[in-house]
Amino acid sequence: MSHILKMVFLLLNKYMSELDNQISKIIEKSGHDFHLKVSQKLQDLGWNTIDNHYYNDPDSGKAREIDIIATKEYLVHGDSFNRVNEKIIVKLFIECKYINSPTIFWFRDRDLNSAIKLSKDNRILDDKPDNYVNDLTKHHYVKHNDVTGQWQSANNDIFAEAQHQVLKAMLFFKEAGQESYEINYPIIVTNDFSQLFRREPSPKNHDNIIENFQIETNYAYKNKKNDNITKYFLIDVVGLPTLENFVNELEKQDVHLLRDSLAYDLRHQETEIDEDYNPDPYF
Repeated sequence: MSHILKMVFLLLNKYMSELDNQISKIIEKSGHDFHLKVSQKLQDLGWNTIDNHYYNDPDSGKAREIDIIATKEYLVHGDSFNRVNEKIIVKLFIECKYINSPTIFWFRDRDLNSAIKLSKDNRILDDKPDNYVNDLTKHHYVKHNDVTGQWQSANNDIFAEAQHQVLKAMLFFKEAGQESYEINYPIIVTNDFSQLFRREPSPKNHDNIIENFQIETNYAYKNKKNDNITKYFLIDVVGLPTLENFVNELEKQDVHLLRDSLAYDLRHQETEIDEDYNPDPYF
């Protein structure tokens, strides 16, 4: 009898061990733990997050989901008396990707003119001269010179999938309606960069990527009127260990520039109102 019990115990242990391995593989493959870490990190940094938000894919007509939409509001005062107030709403459209196999990226010089145009693609900066954003201390889209647009993965091309997801979701919600001063950013967040490499054409070698970088693309899509559109985008690729630094720099550069510009415009509007105002119709 003891021999039978021992065999049953061994078989049960083997079954439980195999079950644990299966569960671990399901968890790792799903990426949900990593997704939750990213969302919690953003909440800790003061962002409001919505996870697994659905949108309609105009190409397939099917419902898709974006991993995270993170939102933060920034109040802008028009003058020292706070008589004119507006708010800038920044939204991050995020796909979370756990990378466990190598991907090699080929880098090139960015299209600076298109990057400047993209940084001004909003109600706050659209009427400003190009040199307003073409400063290394200002908008982060023009800060770094090189970008990537080509890559090769050992397994599935998760970066192509992530690129489509963040852009389609961002474009869908933009066409559905925006706040007056809303700024959107497409972002891919990875667990880290240990499996990401950059290929240098000369000398011909490859090195680990150690800093956040951007994917440059001329993206073709259909709008809600079914028109064919091609538009330039930059997608930030950010590692989870540097996510806090990324959003802090975004605030120091882009948001600071946007707030200063909008405050200036509001003060100018307030001055015009004061000059036109006449409290006594007989004067």
